[in-house]
Amino acid sequence: MLRLHIQDAARTTASAAGRDNNFNLIRAAAATAVLISHAFPIARGKGTVEPLEAMLGLKLGTLAVYVFFGISGFFIAKSFSDRGSDAYYISSRALRIYPAYAVVLLFAALIIGPIFSGDGILSYLKAHDVREYFLSGLTIKYVKYEIHGVFENNPYPRAVNGPVWTLYYEAFCYLAVFVAGRCGLLQRRTFPLLVLPYAFWYLTHRHLIWTPSILGQYAELTLPFVIGAGLHIYRAPARSLWAPFAIAVLLYSWALKAGYGREAAAIAGPVGAIWLGFLRIPSLKGYNRLGDYSYGIYLYGWPLEQAVVASWPAAEPIQVIAIALPASVLCAVLSWRFVEAPALQLRDVSANFLGRLFAQPRLPAGATGEGSGAGVS
Repeated sequence: MLRLHIQDAARTTASAAGRDNNFNLIRAAAATAVLISHAFPIARGKGTVEPLEAMLGLKLGTLAVYVFFGISGFFIAKSFSDRGSDAYYISSRALRIYPAYAVVLLFAALIIGPIFSGDGILSYLKAHDVREYFLSGLTIKYVKYEIHGVFENNPYPRAVNGPVWTLYYEAFCYLAVFVAGRCGLLQRRTFPLLVLPYAFWYLTHRHLIWTPSILGQYAELTLPFVIGAGLHIYRAPARSLWAPFAIAVLLYSWALKAGYGREAAAIAGPVGAIWLGFLRIPSLKGYNRLGDYSYGIYLYGWPLEQAVVASWPAAEPIQVIAIALPASVLCAVLSWRFVEAPALQLRDVSANFLGRLFAQPRLPAGATGEGSGAGVS
């Protein structure tokens, strides 16, 4: 039995090292779920009940974000352990987030903005708001979500790209993995030294999850990330993950009534996604030949949905989805082909530059485990 367990864990690790898995497809499905979820408040206004919310007390988009962060925890922990150098890890993470994100900021500021603002193009481009939107967006933390006059009369007014708020917490998790890894806490024997203080901190802050609190958002989004990281560190055999996934799903109603619905979802989402990610379904593997479009769908979905509603104020959520989803996929394909994939090819050059800058020798890199969360992969 122990031998089978070790062999299965080894197969899982080998599968994670390449593309012999279903994670590109799962992340694309999660990004699509976020787009579907957002179509309801965008078309009908803030406070609109979204899919799953009435039945499960949880938005479809929230569950999808848990999936992103859980997968991210798994692969980012792997990326750190496989890194050739610290510079390689930092370069990989920065090049995965920033180039596509900077382009979508420009897309919103220079294309969406002029079309849907009430000002002329020259007046719009001269406005301080446009520069502030772009420059604040680049900080990830101090994001300005509005540009004056853009989507002013939409049911969900002014927000140009709402979902990018999660990128700050994604970047925080990247940094946390780096610090924990450099302190030697991402090993089987030492991981509890990280998890136990984290569990104490989480339990003392979980009451803030239901409030618009930064600490509550830290607690909510780090939980699935830590679960995903733990699954990698302990090399959990993929075929055994159906059991905790099934238990979390079966106990969800009880957990919701007891006030632990978010925790149940934060367990079921990542565990279920990682289990499905390693299932051997040959017909699904062909998707990997297309590319990883999840980040692009995640980034472009919201502004394109807002654009649909601004152009067609009477559009219902299903109509917004029918128009915005294909447009988002097209933008995601272009983003992957011409921005994301080329940027990732610069990892070695960037790592060598950083290595020289900080006098760190470049070591041969192993598999990089580029999977990530919040649409990032």
